[in-house]
Amino acid sequence: MESVEKKAVAIFTAVPKQHNCAQAIAAAAGREDLVAELASAGGGRAEAGLCGALYAAMAVVSECDRQALKRDFEQLAGAVGCRDIKSQVKLPCVEAVRIAGSLVDKYRTRDMSKDLRKVTIERNFTKYAAGSVVIRQGDTWVLCTASVEEKVPPFLRDSGQGWVTAEYSMLPSSTLQRKDREIKKGKPDARSSEIGRLIGRALRAAVDMKKLGERTITIDCDVLQADGGTRCASITGGMVALADAIDKLIADGKLTENPICNFVSAISVGICNGIPALDLDYIHDSTADVDLNVVMTADGRFVELQGTAEHEPFTDEQLNALKALAVKGNAELARLQQECRKN
Repeated sequence: MESVEKKAVAIFTAVPKQHNCAQAIAAAAGREDLVAELASAGGGRAEAGLCGALYAAMAVVSECDRQALKRDFEQLAGAVGCRDIKSQVKLPCVEAVRIAGSLVDKYRTRDMSKDLRKVTIERNFTKYAAGSVVIRQGDTWVLCTASVEEKVPPFLRDSGQGWVTAEYSMLPSSTLQRKDREIKKGKPDARSSEIGRLIGRALRAAVDMKKLGERTITIDCDVLQADGGTRCASITGGMVALADAIDKLIADGKLTENPICNFVSAISVGICNGIPALDLDYIHDSTADVDLNVVMTADGRFVELQGTAEHEPFTDEQLNALKALAVKGNAELARLQQECRKN
């Protein structure tokens, strides 16, 4: 299928000219119902002086994607106003149409009201770890490794119980601008420490510590590339690495029964432009009205919810809508966890 980007450019540059920039986007996106309405949206006449191509692109995508698309357009085009684009950035109109079309293609690839980003879980990624997984969730990639030590923290010595813990970090090049390593700062990063504790709590909910015996399994989650939802991806991938490490303990004769009582996964949900949305990437997460991370067991029980109203407080009705989305998303992640374990 031809992309909206290519169609829009072809329609806009056709001779004789029949469509302005806004109409070209609408026509390319298959929204013929908007073409006549957008006849007056070209040449800087769109609402608030917006670029007509941008104005039309925002009209043809989901409401929850509009602010994210606008922000992306500003980064790529240098401005959002028609006058600024022409006089300051000096970007040709056909290039603005191309950018707007490419963003329509990007934001129409999934319906955030019900779909996850594309998720792949690759096992046995490294040689030495007892369990190692790379989880790719959209453009967020996390390496999760599980290491086993035949010892427990002092507070668990001689208790007959094991321990599961986690550490989290972001590689320097995982974000657009380089992130300094913690050792350079001379102290642990507070955010990384908090997320590591969350991952540890989540994964402990999956394990019967008595059956694990007096040993510690540490899940190290290293973010290779960050585009939102890194803590949730770490939990989902970390669970698979943990399960693989336990399988190895059983195969080596160190455990006689599997201590895993339930798989866990995690997903981010939020309210974007007033609409409940599933599996937020960075651009949506950074502009969301509400951001909620939800950890659940595979049988549908809640382990932890972390939620914040970034702007206006949210209602019980909105919370229930977000929880329903999280249940759906986590059910799909649980299915993907089991599917990858069959390979």
